[in-house]
Amino acid sequence: MIIKIIPPKKGETSQNFGGVRYNDNKVEKGSGELMKMKNFPLYIDKNSSQDVVANYFKSISKQNTSIKKPQFHCTISTAGREHSKQELTEIADRVMDKMGYKNQPFIIVYHSDTSNNHVHIVSTRVDKDDGTKINDSFENLRSQTALREVLKEMYGIDHEKKLDKLLKYKFANESQFKKLLETYGFEVRKKEQDYTIAHHGVPLTTIKADSLKFDEATDQQRKKQLYSILNRYKDEYSNKVFKVTDEAKFSYQSELQNHLKEKFGVEIVFSYKDDKKPFGYTIIDNKTGAIFKGSEVMKMDKLFDFTTDEIEKKFFDILENYNIAEKESKQVVLDYLRNKYACDIKDYMAFENKKKVPYKQYDEARNLAVNYIRNYGQVKDDISSPVFVEHNNKFYMIHDQEKKVYDLQKLVGERYYSEFLNRDAENRNSFGLQTASHENVVSPESHNLKDLVNLTSAFDLKGQTANEDEEQQNRKRKKRKR
Repeated sequence: MIIKIIPPKKGETSQNFGGVRYNDNKVEKGSGELMKMKNFPLYIDKNSSQDVVANYFKSISKQNTSIKKPQFHCTISTAGREHSKQELTEIADRVMDKMGYKNQPFIIVYHSDTSNNHVHIVSTRVDKDDGTKINDSFENLRSQTALREVLKEMYGIDHEKKLDKLLKYKFANESQFKKLLETYGFEVRKKEQDYTIAHHGVPLTTIKADSLKFDEATDQQRKKQLYSILNRYKDEYSNKVFKVTDEAKFSYQSELQNHLKEKFGVEIVFSYKDDKKPFGYTIIDNKTGAIFKGSEVMKMDKLFDFTTDEIEKKFFDILENYNIAEKESKQVVLDYLRNKYACDIKDYMAFENKKKVPYKQYDEARNLAVNYIRNYGQVKDDISSPVFVEHNNKFYMIHDQEKKVYDLQKLVGERYYSEFLNRDAENRNSFGLQTASHENVVSPESHNLKDLVNLTSAFDLKGQTANEDEEQQNRKRKKRKR
């Protein structure tokens, strides 16, 4: 999870509180949701306009015109859909308390327009009661510390404890030591004979270089076990390695790596220079707390097949978020994305996983699909609608916002699935049906892979409730007639 302080956009001043307008526009477009308004006067609520909210912030800021940057605007994001909008709201609220904004007015807005769930927070650095300045010294550092403390309180995520555990691993040299910590999100900086270890910029500890104990892993029996694991699964899962790019950074990924990590706690980390093909790899064995030189277990070229293919990290994150349990659902997702965006995604870039959809989320998806089937022809076929995909004479529902794929028959049951199938081809097109021959493909000249990151989806389920109420009333009338 990451927190970032956001400066005013180019051409804007902090005094205008542009963060309010930015987030309100997201809400209007359907890709944002106002989750919380705190410490506002009674006449300002969720129905108030952006001008009313911004003007209230401005009125507070006028108490102290010496503060040049009165707007406080930050974002807290989680990996994929790991945390819900409610959880992120609670985290944001607690972080604001720790940052000194407990009594300040602020808004929390959830955004659903990227592959990672995130919330935006907007407030003022001018104290609403006495006009003094809310402490903003070392604000970036303090925000990271606050987030770390909140995660520890709410989920027991203790980075110091995690670091202590990693420092007990066996590493043969400084390179393996740094690779181990950096793989798990820590930063290692060496100055003279001291290593400073930080997490998201927050220093956690300093270690004397001469206190590190280098101990090469020599467990031959474990090496044989690892060889057996690698040899067994290298043909079962794709060993094709491709590059995942993120601005100036990049990493190498493969489905085989992902499976080894998820099932056995075996992390594969490649060694490379600049953007050239890796020249070696390291095995981090979390089961035994040992690090092995990869070539001592299995030669790299025997284990991996390196390609020249690349994919942007934002797009790769979207693929990772899908619940791809078997080859059928994997092909559905790939065909859908290729068709919609006229882009080339290799089969091996989407990893099969056993991610279970939470019951509440599954139930919401079912309601969405049933409501849409019931009201076909009355619901506009737009970005807020579910998308139905045909594959091998079966139908699936794609939920863009949650990045989920569902077997439609299992999702809605026989009754509604039969109703869906009974529609003729023309009517089924009103469901947003897509197949491999679908002609409504977005032009690659006007869209690219980045556009997928901005894909949003939402749906108003009031229609479903109304239909259910009507059915209930009809049943009551029939009983009275009897």
